[in-house]
Amino acid sequence: MKQVATTLGLIAGASLLQACGTSDGTSAPLTKKAKQMLYLPADMDVYDLKSQSSRSVAGFNEHSYEKNRYYLDSNRPEHNLLFHLLFNARPDSTDFSKEYFDLWITYQLLNSFVLAMGDELDTVSSARINTHIEKIRTAVEQNRSVKEIMLDYFMADIFWARFRSPEDNGREVFEIYLGDFRDEIVPPAAKILQNYSFNEDQGTLEIDSFNRNSELQHIDGAQLTTPYQLYSYVVNHGEFMTHIYKHIVKALYGYEASDVINSMSSKGLSTFRDIYIEALTHTSLEKVKRAKFPEEILFPALKSFNAHLRRDDIRELANISAQIGSQPLFSKLERRAPDWNSLNTALMSAFVDSRIPKEMWDTGNDYSWGISQTEFLKLYQFSESPSELLTEAHRKIWGTDDIQYDQSFVDYLNNSGKTGKALILLAIQIVAMDYRQYNYQ
Repeated sequence: MKQVATTLGLIAGASLLQACGTSDGTSAPLTKKAKQMLYLPADMDVYDLKSQSSRSVAGFNEHSYEKNRYYLDSNRPEHNLLFHLLFNARPDSTDFSKEYFDLWITYQLLNSFVLAMGDELDTVSSARINTHIEKIRTAVEQNRSVKEIMLDYFMADIFWARFRSPEDNGREVFEIYLGDFRDEIVPPAAKILQNYSFNEDQGTLEIDSFNRNSELQHIDGAQLTTPYQLYSYVVNHGEFMTHIYKHIVKALYGYEASDVINSMSSKGLSTFRDIYIEALTHTSLEKVKRAKFPEEILFPALKSFNAHLRRDDIRELANISAQIGSQPLFSKLERRAPDWNSLNTALMSAFVDSRIPKEMWDTGNDYSWGISQTEFLKLYQFSESPSELLTEAHRKIWGTDDIQYDQSFVDYLNNSGKTGKALILLAIQIVAMDYRQYNYQ
């Protein structure tokens, strides 16, 4: 059976919200595509990313929060991040809050070239990742400048765990953050960093006080001696912020959108929050055509239906991300794009199908999961019309309004012999397994 839809993935809504609102001074809601990237329900109206004000939406109950949190793997930091992004950053949260936005920004940064984790490396421990997450999250919450955050990062254990020798570290800081690939820069940079090294046995950055560089090193006219001077030179370089913009935009859009990057540069955006607001509200967001990450597929759908996961489902979702080659917080460079081949698509589709098309029968039971009874009952009014039922279920899960299902699906429901609750669950199952929603195009 084939499903006919006028759009594949999320469609463009009204004109996009700019950071300060629309031209007439009023606020317009964030588009569906932006909300999908933020893992938010399609029916949640976010009006202002700067103040994080929104209309209220259904939240998760505290028992569900606690029962799932208990089963998180403490040795997998990405579990905690995904878990709290699913639960809107705290168990009693029902609004799009500053706390949630800051956590989302932190998660994006940790999966980008800018502040990548490198969990794939033996030198990067779970304890070090947890410490790094807390530092970055706190810095984002305080809205510290990008340059200030990055200077601290370059001098920290985690950066040296990614690039462990003076030669490697000196080369990468110029290549990644300035786009400078000249080999002649490496020797003077390594000389400046000669008393820094990463102790792989202890897992710490070691600084040898008796091996300091005392000779002036010349890099493009700058005279530098110490590691602090070298890293300060990098963050204050004219190309530094441009490359920060490029890495963030590429990670979010799937390509380096030059008009977005130029807009950021012309506005002189200096904090990560302002950079992400610009990326999420720029008109070019509607041109994005890239494969979705697993959490972009599952989380908005779960939140739309106020659905509950099984107690080990965060771990299962992380395992699926690894299976499709897109494990979060894993790469020392940037998170890899998901590979939605036939096997991986079937794996994710089966996961979505087994979690959403089920009614939650007891929120207080550790073994009960599925969509909330309140949301389930809202579909009852469409149970007499399979066509309308499919359309409404699709709008609820995927956020698209102008969807039209092929008559073969309608006939399938009519001929299934199911009525009421059973018919609704079957319709949700059909909608939930629409694997075309895994891509934006």
